[in-house]
Amino acid sequence: MDPSSGKAHYALGLALGATGDLDNAGNEYSKAFTLQPDLDQVRSNLRTVLREDPDPERTIPEHGKAPPLVTQFAAAHNNLGIALSQKGEITQAIAEFHEALRLNPTLGAAHNDLGIMLYKQRDLNGAVTEYHETVRLLPDYAEAYNNLGNALQEMGNLDEAIAEYRKALLIRSDYTEAHNNLGVALAARGDWEKAAVEYRRAVALNSYFAAAHYNLGVAFAAKSNWNGAIAEFHQTLGLEPEHIDARYSLGVALATMGRYKEAISEYQRVLSQRPDFADGHYSLGNALEAKGNSAAALEQYRVACQLTFNKSTACTEYKRLLQKIER
Repeated sequence: MDPSSGKAHYALGLALGATGDLDNAGNEYSKAFTLQPDLDQVRSNLRTVLREDPDPERTIPEHGKAPPLVTQFAAAHNNLGIALSQKGEITQAIAEFHEALRLNPTLGAAHNDLGIMLYKQRDLNGAVTEYHETVRLLPDYAEAYNNLGNALQEMGNLDEAIAEYRKALLIRSDYTEAHNNLGVALAARGDWEKAAVEYRRAVALNSYFAAAHYNLGVAFAAKSNWNGAIAEFHQTLGLEPEHIDARYSLGVALATMGRYKEAISEYQRVLSQRPDFADGHYSLGNALEAKGNSAAALEQYRVACQLTFNKSTACTEYKRLLQKIER
């Protein structure tokens, strides 16, 4: 038998089940489930084993630890949930995580995985509940504290989020995502200098972390460190050339430094990707006007005004420049 074949383990499970050997049948189904979680028949037979097994120890007691076979089945359902989530089948994945937790409520990883799915569905309260249960069961699980911080930050609970990110970093000081996320929370609170410290730590740990480079650039820009901001936006674009926010921010920084020709080039590249970006048209209009190209600037203000349904500063600039040209 090929030990890496889910179907082979499934076939052996069928044979064992036919002889009434539910223990070993269940073990084989669990292996099959782990190796090939998209085998629907395996999933069905796992449940059949639990339903038909007459051993009362196979059921989970109200208190205490789940029996070994049930623990295996719970882990198998959790693995199926992970596989489904990777395929984008979120609803089905959630059902599998719930089944895993029905079988074994103390499976901390399943609480975390369920929290991730609920977070994706924007059920933030549900996600927070699952992450809290995860860290109760697995107090050294840094990823769960980070995930909890993300959910709390989305809910606007910045101080609580910051506390959770710091817990994650106490466990894993080299956790790059937690450093970056802590920086984002600090920045949202207006602590730009502290945020920059965290972003620097993130890029020091992983120089290919584009999001951290971008966030560091934003922090530099917030403190009017335009040279630093330009350098970080260039770093970001070197890693992710299609990062529109970084390219637009680079244009803003260049224009602020009076480097209008370079800014115009960046804005034009942004608009080639997002022609309906009103701020991009407005900023391009500003740069073109600064370079003395009033006609081209007027057109950019007009487009920006149109995209914002005549309710933006671009409309005021359009009228001002039109009057200037017509004089």
